[in-house]
Amino acid sequence: METVIEHYGIWSLLPPLVAIVLAFKTKQVLPSLFAAVFVGATIIYKNPITGFAKTIEQYIAGSVASPWNAGIIVFDIALGGMIGVVAKSGGAKAIAEWLGRKAKNAKSAMVSTWAMGLLIFFDDYSNTLLVGTTMRPLTDKLRISREKLAFLTDATAAPVASMAFISTWIAYEMGLLRDAFSSIGVEINIYSAFIQSIPFRFYSIIMLGFVFMIAFTGRDFGPMLKAERRARKTGKLVEDGSTPLASKELTDMEIKEDIPLRIYNALIPVLTVVVMVIIGLYVNGRMAVLNGDDVELIKRLKDNPLAFTV
Repeated sequence: METVIEHYGIWSLLPPLVAIVLAFKTKQVLPSLFAAVFVGATIIYKNPITGFAKTIEQYIAGSVASPWNAGIIVFDIALGGMIGVVAKSGGAKAIAEWLGRKAKNAKSAMVSTWAMGLLIFFDDYSNTLLVGTTMRPLTDKLRISREKLAFLTDATAAPVASMAFISTWIAYEMGLLRDAFSSIGVEINIYSAFIQSIPFRFYSIIMLGFVFMIAFTGRDFGPMLKAERRARKTGKLVEDGSTPLASKELTDMEIKEDIPLRIYNALIPVLTVVVMVIIGLYVNGRMAVLNGDDVELIKRLKDNPLAFTV
């Protein structure tokens, strides 16, 4: 039987450092993450050959086979298909043209991107895909770099989803809170604790404010400033030699000339996703109670059947 050391001290910092350094140097996220996992597995098993085998067999294959991760992959594939339908039907371009009439400059386009990110609150993956795809034609037209668009969408998506009352994050966050309170022997209504913790989500709150400030003032720093100057002066939205994670098929979808541009071709699919996600969250929660999966919630419902805080 293999003996795995539980504590690795300062060596535990090496995998994330490898990922960060390689990502900055190569500008390739996936190979950098793979290298970091390999380094971590090598540290655990003290052998690069075993580490490589475990990286493939246990960490990558095991992660893909996880029901939760597989569900995310299937959801993203379905969402990508929906985005393709929205783009091909002219819905995304219709919204972009409508926003283009409202957003006359880069500042208003970036603020609109931030505001749209607040509306897609139920899931960070959906937020990034929907907002990024919808706003890309407008930001491209106004010569806003893809790096800036990526920052505006990504830095808004996770903070919003983490603080929303209804989102795909809630179950995981409440699980963390439950484990933390259980470890110190405190009995508390977990959902109430979640609500009460929102004012203390300093990263999420500060990041949302920071993104708005960047969008409103147009102030950029470091590499982002360089990317924005490149886009504005040369029209190059993507740095030479870089490989965007979004496929060309998704970003460069051509629309047939005879297809009319209607905003509802985008609104109907997006609103359908929002409504169905909320319904799905309710159904999953209800089934968890009926099947007896969530013992704690069932107990609280029996003790306080009419209480809002349950």
